[in-house]
Amino acid sequence: MGKELVLRTMRHEQLDQVPWVPFAGVHAGKLKGYTAEEVLTDEDKLVESLLEVKRVYAPDGMPVMFDLQVEAEI
Repeated sequence: MGKELVLRTMRHEQLDQVPWVPFAGVHAGKLKGYTAEEVLTDEDKLVESLLEVKRVYAPDGMPVMFDLQVEAEI
């Protein structure tokens, strides 16, 4: 169901299951052998890593980036 399940959740509709939207963070980079710094500063490596998260875990949705350090630096 993926995207539709997430959208139905945001519309507060009744659901039979809860969507899974993992906060992969810099772990996404580890799946491809990248460091946290590489994933947080190289757009291509971030995209490659997030596509790997999609392939490995098949989540219903996925944040583009989640890292408390980035928020702290901002």
